[in-house]
Amino acid sequence: MPSGGPKIPHFDKVQHLGYFTLGSFFFCRLLLLARPGWQRGSLLLAVLWFALLVGAGDEFHQTFTPGRSGNDAGDLLADAFGGLVGGWLGWRFSRPGQVS
Repeated sequence: MPSGGPKIPHFDKVQHLGYFTLGSFFFCRLLLLARPGWQRGSLLLAVLWFALLVGAGDEFHQTFTPGRSGNDAGDLLADAFGGLVGGWLGWRFSRPGQVS
């Protein structure tokens, strides 16, 4: 990331939220394509678990990456929230009658 601009506190949380919202949206759409009969609650729970597993793996990986710190609970919370937002958007923009 370029270092010439102003520092925005906790901007990395916004980046995590955006990344996981987009990824979870596409994961949700993939689940709906593979099995159209998902109930909304089950679908959102599956997408949330996906986001948490990927986010936890990312945080663990960062502990071994020079110049990065891992195991940040705030990042994982942003990942989970992004997962819920992306899952909800994926469900919301599905075809009518595809999920209930």
